[in-house]
Amino acid sequence: MFLDSQHRAVKAEAEIAVLRDRRVKLDELTIVAGRRRQLTAAEFGELKANLETFPLINPVTIRALPQGGYELVSGHNRVQAFIELGRTEIDAHVIDLAEEQVLPAAFYSNLLSPSLPDYEKYLGFKQLQIATGKTQGELAKESGISKSLLSLLFAFDGLGEAAHVALSTQPQLLTATVASKIRHLPFADQAIAKLAAGEISQQQVIAVAARLAAPKAAPMKPAPVVVKQGQKRFAEITCRGATAVVKMADASRMPALVKKLEALLREEMASEAGQQNPK
Repeated sequence: MFLDSQHRAVKAEAEIAVLRDRRVKLDELTIVAGRRRQLTAAEFGELKANLETFPLINPVTIRALPQGGYELVSGHNRVQAFIELGRTEIDAHVIDLAEEQVLPAAFYSNLLSPSLPDYEKYLGFKQLQIATGKTQGELAKESGISKSLLSLLFAFDGLGEAAHVALSTQPQLLTATVASKIRHLPFADQAIAKLAAGEISQQQVIAVAARLAAPKAAPMKPAPVVVKQGQKRFAEITCRGATAVVKMADASRMPALVKKLEALLREEMASEAGQQNPK
């Protein structure tokens, strides 16, 4: 009797597994935007080529919807590759999830991937924080990562809108460590823009952001020329570009000086004219 009961239990488990693992039509899947992990064009190309040649080893994960059909929980890149390959069905594993459990399940399924960029980890935790209202400490406990690492990931919070736009398409551009060092610098966005354009490397971002933020040195003012008569100041001459300012110690001397200066300038003009038109 014990063996019979054991046989029935094994059979029941097998039947449940069959119910949970099935092939579904791609047009039965509801795909929620924002859950697909960003791959580079090369990474996605490799995945697509692999699935074109070999069978799918790891089924995608889905949950049944009350109104019919399924919601895709994880495996978004595999589904996209199947769509581009012209496939109509995909192997899937059906799990029982309440609606509020889908977002964390979808995110945590990718969290342990070593290739998941820090920025995408930050986005996932940020979405969870907004959706659940949980603190960073609660999210750290729930996910199993340290509070210090989660705090480091949230350094991306301090970056400007332009930086987030660049990182949304190239999430691998910046690590959380670098983000934590430049988030308070006023020119962090400009440095990240240079990084996104390929003008600098990630190792140069901190130095470039700091250099852009450094106050520019004011141009040096030329020292005035002081003309003395013995120990007494006779005049002071200051030159700035094409302007010369003469300050006389005795203002009564200024009219005579102006006449002499005018004569000197006319003499200079005549000399230059003679050099340009020699006889």
